[in-house]
Amino acid sequence: MRVFVGASIVAIASAANAGPIEDAQSTLTGGDVREWLSAGITSWMSSDPACASGEVYSFKSDGTVTIRTCIDSMWQKRSEEWSLKQQNPLDIEITIGPDSYLLLFAMAGQQQQMILRKLADSKVDPTVDREFYLSED
Repeated sequence: MRVFVGASIVAIASAANAGPIEDAQSTLTGGDVREWLSAGITSWMSSDPACASGEVYSFKSDGTVTIRTCIDSMWQKRSEEWSLKQQNPLDIEITIGPDSYLLLFAMAGQQQQMILRKLADSKVDPTVDREFYLSED
């Protein structure tokens, strides 16, 4: 009985100590793998799956991401490694392959949204947001 109670306390303490990085990783992967669809995705079913535009990011909890990008009406697939780093108490940076972004999550109506924000290098360059929606929603 004491072993069971002790194990329960450890599990609760561990969950209570989850920080921003762990929360972001959980939202990103769902604990295993999650697909995030770009805001402007257009595809259709045929004998060869075709597309007009968009990207699909499949983040896996092992630190890899499969990226499908619509190029010339066909889905092109590549894999990259990803990692998270806390920049300050509010900002989390995600690195996907060679590229780094601020990682933001929000609710857009009833849909979970992920934003990959590329900050401007200067005042004359724009900050670019790449918006994705969780495919489960």
